[in-house]
Amino acid sequence: MASVGHRAQCSLWPGERTGRRATAALDAGAGANYVVTFNSGTLTVGPRGITITASDTARAYGDANPPFNYRITAGSLADGDALGGSPASIAGSGSNVGTYAITQGTVGVPAANPNYAIAFNNGTLTISPRAVTVTANGQTKVFGDPDLAFTFSTSDLGAGAPLAGFLNRAAGEEEGRYSINDFSPTGAGSSNYLIGFLPSTLEIEAAAQSAGQPERGDEAIVVASSARPWAIL
Repeated sequence: MASVGHRAQCSLWPGERTGRRATAALDAGAGANYVVTFNSGTLTVGPRGITITASDTARAYGDANPPFNYRITAGSLADGDALGGSPASIAGSGSNVGTYAITQGTVGVPAANPNYAIAFNNGTLTISPRAVTVTANGQTKVFGDPDLAFTFSTSDLGAGAPLAGFLNRAAGEEEGRYSINDFSPTGAGSSNYLIGFLPSTLEIEAAAQSAGQPERGDEAIVVASSARPWAIL
């Protein structure tokens, strides 16, 4: 007697979700010589494993974070699938110079991507010192008067903390011009800046002459450096 051999089949289309599926019954051509009893089996579709790696990136202190990117470094997505979300970092625009982890954030969160088992490799955000220029403001005073508070302006600090410090000038109190020639930053936050300095000049003018008082001669310009601290901003 010829035997009749058939296999049960289950059709699973690409892109169907994970879960359990019953196998189909034998086709009608199994043979008229048999009374067939069929016990269904189960095909289990498990999550698809992929590995995602965040890309390293960098920015200056005081800037906003750039977009964080990632790539799939092991496994692949099923045809037509896409992962939503983006990586994240605890670093903000005011975070100090240093390195910070770029974490998974909302990339491939299980609730939105139940068909994938995701492993995530952190990236690194590097925050470097911000290049700024401190420009001393010129000053004028009359001979015999005390120095005014020296002031300065800065280039764009972004979202960084205000920059504070001392301005120093060349020593001397005679009539003439004296270089405001040094800036000494203060405060721990100054380490977040790479500081350039543009000097200026303090001019000491002659005092008003009283009747019968001899006039003073012209004074030389003084440019020698001095570590004497003056006003704090």
